[in-house]
Amino acid sequence: MVLAMSAGMSIFHLLANQIPATSSLAVVADSETVVHNVVMDIFMTVPMLAWMILRGHGWRHSLEMGLAMLAPVAVINLLCSLGVVEYLPWLAGASGPAMYFGMLAAMLYRRNHYTVKAGHSGHAA
Repeated sequence: MVLAMSAGMSIFHLLANQIPATSSLAVVADSETVVHNVVMDIFMTVPMLAWMILRGHGWRHSLEMGLAMLAPVAVINLLCSLGVVEYLPWLAGASGPAMYFGMLAAMLYRRNHYTVKAGHSGHAA
């Protein structure tokens, strides 16, 4: 899953670097903006979801994992937008680890699903 996420992030950065500074989309290329973070998170989530579907996890578990990835990041982006980062400066760099902890929490919550041998026979359970 992490490799699929890295591939999506690489594609995002390749595309973002092609945006001219005078364009109205330049905010996407600026790594200091929330828009940049949101678009990059989407570019990371979509290939990861596709990889999970391809590996036989099904839509339900794939979307659940996508939500587990994006929810903590959305909360952190909201808090940063509200100015909490002035009091908690470490929060500005917490979205990456929060995404991985969200994924870990989803995998621990659905432990039986993610520990079943090949074929994912535990999907129906």
